[in-house]
Amino acid sequence: MNYPPEVIDLLAAEYVVGTLDGAARRRFEQLLRQRADARLATWEWEQRLHGLYAEIEPVRPPRSLWRRIRRQVDNRNRRPRLRPRLGYIGVSAAIAVFAFWLGGLLPGDRAAVAPERMAIFADNSSQPLWVLSIDVDTSEMVVQALGAEPLADDLIHELWVLPADRDPQSLGLLRVAPGRVERTLAPALLSVIEQSATLAISIEPAGGSPTGLPTGPVIHQASLISL
Repeated sequence: MNYPPEVIDLLAAEYVVGTLDGAARRRFEQLLRQRADARLATWEWEQRLHGLYAEIEPVRPPRSLWRRIRRQVDNRNRRPRLRPRLGYIGVSAAIAVFAFWLGGLLPGDRAAVAPERMAIFADNSSQPLWVLSIDVDTSEMVVQALGAEPLADDLIHELWVLPADRDPQSLGLLRVAPGRVERTLAPALLSVIEQSATLAISIEPAGGSPTGLPTGPVIHQASLISL
């Protein structure tokens, strides 16, 4: 079978993340023995992830999390397995979610419990720019800046939720310096988020949109993932 470079890179990413299994994994391991480009792509993905793992401090998960995992595994074993292929954004999203969850970036002492909703904004090369989580129980939103580039001094990034039945609602301004920002969402805004599937980022004047709606170009969109 012909494996162009982009397919080799995708297979290497899935192999390192652990989502490549069965016959596909065995075929790729054979490629590793035969092709230097496959070995190089695998090494590069291992190096990318190694930096993330090195920053992760061990967190003891609560018993409730183990019970939740067991339930999900039991339910999955009862259903036919449908395994879609991951594209580049999908692989980067999986890596970012994994690192985000294990890295303890969630609010307060709930760091070992997965958030209810999550979104990942990535650039055209699939590098994560911001990772966002929303804990529905506590109404807390955490936004972690990872690789976003600063704008001119008179411009700023603004985050929006895009409900299907009303105008966009602002979730606040975004920082680009590495680090995280925590916000408590108003009940009305949290209700909008719970019924929405998409977030967006626009470029606005330094103080934010003067109209309450996006006025500049929308440069990124991301899906809200329910966990």
